[in-house]
Amino acid sequence: LQADYLAAGKEPAVAVAAQDFTLEESAQLQAEALRQATGTDIGMVTLGGYDNGIENKSGVCGLIFEGDLNQGVINAIVPGIYTDPVCILTLSGADLKCMLETGFVVQGGENAGQASFPYVPAGITVSKNVDGKIKEILLSDGTTLDETGSYTVAIDEGGFTKETGEKGKVQTTDLVVVDVIGEYFSAHSPLSPLKPFLK
Repeated sequence: LQADYLAAGKEPAVAVAAQDFTLEESAQLQAEALRQATGTDIGMVTLGGYDNGIENKSGVCGLIFEGDLNQGVINAIVPGIYTDPVCILTLSGADLKCMLETGFVVQGGENAGQASFPYVPAGITVSKNVDGKIKEILLSDGTTLDETGSYTVAIDEGGFTKETGEKGKVQTTDLVVVDVIGEYFSAHSPLSPLKPFLK
């Protein structure tokens, strides 16, 4: 898809990627863009795709490949509908830990059950036990996340459940996901992956 957009030559490059990114690295860079644009403690997006036959339409499915990135490419890789607004949740450390452990739970159609898709964060480092449970979460300043503390999370509008939105007293900003990510990419070009969020 990226090659097609670039071969068409109709749009100028807005950023350059210094290397190929994995899906997690592509998602993490977008979560960091949301975090920086809102000044929140943490940025988060989900990974897209299918689980248990159920699709997560709000997740990141597109990879960042080495070379030029134009607006068409950015539109194709952002989470959810690219015109979605950026939202801010205010969550306890315990609720945040729970979100990271359970992922984004998507309900299927009638009798279809549910599926879970991982969150990819920016602004924190996560350590997990062998059973997948979170052992420790460190903030960007190196301090340990306090489960009784309160933290702000920037996330795309489709990346959380209604219950999480109510619990986190969701604020819908005037920022648009695709604009925020495009501006971040342009300002930080050439793009390289961030330090891994899983320790």
